[in-house]
Amino acid sequence: MMAYYVREIFPEEEMTATSTEETPRLIPEVDVVEKENEIVVLVDLPGVDRKDLRVWVEDGVLNLRGKKKAFPGEGTVVLKEIPEAVYERAFQLTDEVDANAIQARYSQGVLEIRLKKKMV
Repeated sequence: MMAYYVREIFPEEEMTATSTEETPRLIPEVDVVEKENEIVVLVDLPGVDRKDLRVWVEDGVLNLRGKKKAFPGEGTVVLKEIPEAVYERAFQLTDEVDANAIQARYSQGVLEIRLKKKMV
């Protein structure tokens, strides 16, 4: 059960978080799957380049941040609906997760984070 192993830092009401800065800050959607020995977190990060993605653990908190850059192009923009944006999300890890055994993989706009459960 996700609530047992990782606790989301931001409450549900903040899912449409915005910022007063020029670049909007978005909270990406996630799926969390519990397996026998691990928790798998899938994060939807459309338009984020791998080099603009960061995942880290600090003080028992799993953090992720990715930046989606505006599309470069030539010519005159006549309609612009796809903004530059920063995705951010954080989860409090419980003691049942081994914070030193976290693996991450990024492919086709989906970040997969594997959180190993501690052996009891």
